[in-house]
Amino acid sequence: MGCTTSRPNYQQYGNADEETVPLIDDINVVLIGCKNSGKTKVANAILGKKAFTQTTYSDEYVQRQKTTFGRTISVIRVPGWSGDLKSGGNEQKHVRQVIKDSVWSFKPGTNAIILVVEKDTQLSSTTKSTLKTLLGPGVAEHILVISTDGNKISVATISEHYNNKQTIIQPYQNHYLFWRKICRNQHLKLIETIEDFIVGNNDIYFCPVGKGEPKPALQIEQLETVVNRLSQRISQYTDRNNEMNNEISKLQKVLGKKQETLKALRFKNSTELSVLHGGIPQFDEDRREEEVKGKGKKRSNKKTRKRKRGRNKHAHKEDAQELVPLCSAEETPVEEKQASKGVDFVDSFRAEIIQKVTSVEPILDELFQFIGGEQYSNVTQHKTPQKKLRELYTILNARGPKLKAKFYKSLVKYENGIVNELYEGVSESTNHKDCVRTQGFVTFRKKTS
Repeated sequence: MGCTTSRPNYQQYGNADEETVPLIDDINVVLIGCKNSGKTKVANAILGKKAFTQTTYSDEYVQRQKTTFGRTISVIRVPGWSGDLKSGGNEQKHVRQVIKDSVWSFKPGTNAIILVVEKDTQLSSTTKSTLKTLLGPGVAEHILVISTDGNKISVATISEHYNNKQTIIQPYQNHYLFWRKICRNQHLKLIETIEDFIVGNNDIYFCPVGKGEPKPALQIEQLETVVNRLSQRISQYTDRNNEMNNEISKLQKVLGKKQETLKALRFKNSTELSVLHGGIPQFDEDRREEEVKGKGKKRSNKKTRKRKRGRNKHAHKEDAQELVPLCSAEETPVEEKQASKGVDFVDSFRAEIIQKVTSVEPILDELFQFIGGEQYSNVTQHKTPQKKLRELYTILNARGPKLKAKFYKSLVKYENGIVNELYEGVSESTNHKDCVRTQGFVTFRKKTS
């Protein structure tokens, strides 16, 4: 920690423009607690510097001061006590007198008494009653309980401390000594927590037993200052909120533009990929339909008559062929047959496709121009290929056979091995004598008795 290069840049954690308006110009606090409870650490954290050390220990109270964040902060550290503060030993008697003297020492008065306790330590009822006897019945309203745990600090009122509802101030970095030099934002949060506690009390100054209250004119002046500062802070928060809303609105507009640009790039990319791999599916399908239109039309009447004669001839034979619900070559032209085959394949092997197909993104890129950006996003938002495919099947079922045919073409293109594997699985699951595969079609015959 002695090397300057290992120290973090504390200024990066805070900005003077982000500081809030101080509610009190002068803050006077007294730190009390048992021995080894962490009073020195807490005092240095409040001042934001190493103002107290073990060498500054004294049987009397020690005072240090620093001006920071527009406030002059004065801290008095009182020597700790051993055992019970109420006991009649000479050490406890001396500590009780020092506590009383330190609270009396501030002019015009003490703003808060900070009781430092060890982690997970409850304030004993005897200590509380002793402080009431020593300083007055109203002292509990001005006591702030602080405990330390490594490099974080917990702040609470007495009632909050009993109910375990502390305000936790976390460090912004864990690799440096928090108590020797805390970061700017963390230091400001600690000061504002103490300041809010002081302003939240009915009286800004604590008047112990035997000490007169501040003059009314001083009290009025102090309250006027607090009221004005509170109004300024509210206005400051309002301005920040408006600025934040404006920034959010700007970011939302930029986000919308970037989303549209992303959709356009995805569409362009999917179009280029389609051209590279044989043309856009829609244009390719239209071109092929034109090529087979002439041949298909000439053979149409002949095939229809032949099909009718075949049906009448074999209507009552038991060995008639039974086809898987895929169109045969005799029923439609080549392209319609392939589209029907693709639709039946997509429907028949839904479970297998969802479990085995992994190249979901390139398939979605090819389908982007047909399903649109919204449905594309609905699919891609899922993390696993299985969930993406289930969502895609929902779209396929809603859009109908044409989209399923295009999906099948993409499967053949990017997952041809899985398509062949599924076809082969169908063939192997039946007797080869009763299964005929012709140009990708699987045909089954009924066995005769």
